Amino acid sequence: MDIEPGQTKCCDECGSDYLAAASQMSHLCPECAHWLYGYPRCGHEFAEGRCSKCGWDGSVSAYLRTLQAQAAVNTSSNEAMQRTRSAGR
Repeated sequence: MDIEPGQTKCCDECGSDYLAAASQMSHLCPECAHWLYGYPRCGHEFAEGRCSKCGWDGSVSAYLRTLQAQAAVNTSSNEAMQRTRSAGR
């Protein structure tokens, strides 16, 4: 299926409309595709409530919110371990 310029779709995960051409996955916005499958992130630039690059409105599903919270905890734990190792040298 060809994607028309400016064509929008609705993300199956978060429910946001997004520009179809901006995502590498056919049913996920770029943000959800990143969190769920590791695709590159959009360098979001918001204007009037939407990213001017991909059209995402900032919506986050409950599942993605859980993943993001876990990623933040893991990042904090990793940074703390690195500081502890550095201090012990």
